[in-house]
Amino acid sequence: MGRFTEYNSYDAVGLAELIAKGAVSPAEVLEEAIARTEERNPKLNAVILKMYEHARGLVREGLPRGPFSGVPFLIKDINTVYSGFPTTNACALFRDKVPDHDSYLIARYKEASMDLVAASKMHLAVLGAEAGSKDQQDRIKKQIAIPDIGIALTKL
Repeated sequence: MGRFTEYNSYDAVGLAELIAKGAVSPAEVLEEAIARTEERNPKLNAVILKMYEHARGLVREGLPRGPFSGVPFLIKDINTVYSGFPTTNACALFRDKVPDHDSYLIARYKEASMDLVAASKMHLAVLGAEAGSKDQQDRIKKQIAIPDIGIALTKL
């Protein structure tokens, strides 16, 4: 399968339209999103959970029809509970927490037929974790300091 080099020319709506028209397949769009994530993540250090095989499986099984059917999507690791995948909420204490249900937001993404492919980091400060000594705060910030790349893979 060749690269979908026009990927950067489209946002999620544009990708959904291309997929719906049959101009490009969900598998082609997914593989391009994965390739771009793999190319850029070493520098960004933003993607912490790769759900590539899960996403490929969903595409193989046939995604339900919906407004964003087949559009690759990245979630933030903050209160986005996805059944069967760890959700840390930016805290190492939760790294082994694997929920048995979906959060309301994830359920809505699934209803829209979005193909969730990965989760990106969040800064612990989002949860108000600025308590503790200055040394503790500095250690936390060094461990999790990352740029906020948003949720769209279309520009990766």
